[in-house]
Amino acid sequence: MGEVKTEYSEDELPLDQHFVTELLRWKATCPPSSSGWVFPSPLTDGPYHASEIQKDYLKPAGWKIGVVVNGSSVNIG
Repeated sequence: MGEVKTEYSEDELPLDQHFVTELLRWKATCPPSSSGWVFPSPLTDGPYHASEIQKDYLKPAGWKIGVVVNGSSVNIG
């Protein structure tokens, strides 16, 4: 995409083999993206905006499983 802020941002990130298998399985069935995104938005062909992921997936998942901190329900994001 472009230059990264620090040299540490270019470091390799080891991934669990099971996770890699799932990513490759998804990539084989996900909507095509001209830019090669793994999770492309069908509207923009680019990545999803983080706030949409939080609103549509993370918060509902937290509510569903009842995420609680210090006795209070919390939003996750």
